[in-house]
Amino acid sequence: MKISIVIPSYNQAKFIERTINSILLNDCPDIEIIIIDGGSTDNTIDIIKKYEKDIGYWVSEPDNGQADALNKGFKIATGEIVGWLNSDDMYCKGTIDDVVKNFQEDLFCDVVYGGIFIIDENDKITDGYWPTSTNSQYSYNVSLDVHQQGLFWKRDLFQKTGYLDTELQFIMDYDFIIKVLHYAKINRVKKYYGMFRKHGDAKTSTISSVGDMEHEIIKERLKKYTICSSGPYFIFRLRLRLRRLRVIFSEVGFKYYIFKLGKRFGLQVSQKYLSPVIFSNE
Repeated sequence: MKISIVIPSYNQAKFIERTINSILLNDCPDIEIIIIDGGSTDNTIDIIKKYEKDIGYWVSEPDNGQADALNKGFKIATGEIVGWLNSDDMYCKGTIDDVVKNFQEDLFCDVVYGGIFIIDENDKITDGYWPTSTNSQYSYNVSLDVHQQGLFWKRDLFQKTGYLDTELQFIMDYDFIIKVLHYAKINRVKKYYGMFRKHGDAKTSTISSVGDMEHEIIKERLKKYTICSSGPYFIFRLRLRLRRLRVIFSEVGFKYYIFKLGKRFGLQVSQKYLSPVIFSNE
């Protein structure tokens, strides 16, 4: 079973080698790496050329933003399974092997997803998000609870969801994931799969206000992909939050909340509190 990983890239020479290596650490014999670079002016291209024999396709040319770059890659992809990894993010060790195994064990599954770690510039784990949602209710009404770094889907799912909206600069993932959750048969894996890097130059840090504005614009059009609340909205949101807390507590235990509380109050708590099942990135 072939898997295609699409990496959009622009001036991420500091991190892209680690991104590529996090894919190559897997034993899966049929991985297609596709890098769509937007015309980087640092030494990103030198790094890509260093790994050229392991890369199925790459190009460096101006594009119309991240969604446009990703769509180029998705349309080129030949794998039955598709993943999307930004050029400053990483996969946990063993992720792709585990993803392929899950798809092979359930041939009717459309999507496999796991949780993600938050890492810093030096790959140190600073936080994590346990996978809980299998529908769009929590992600639409409270906060996005499925993250692209831990998400893999069958390529033919694009026939239902369409490709990414190129008009969106920041929350094209939110828009796409809500549609995926609506249409797909999902296999939620109780492991961490991806690593989302937070650093000063990240888009999350630099244009978050754009994301807030886009979120308000597309919220209305996404209503049809999720179940609307009945009764007071704040009660509905509270129920969703409590349901999520119960799932995490039953699967990970109280230590997860110790970590979260420690982080909130600036205390040093071991990353092992995040989960009894950790795919190391070492």
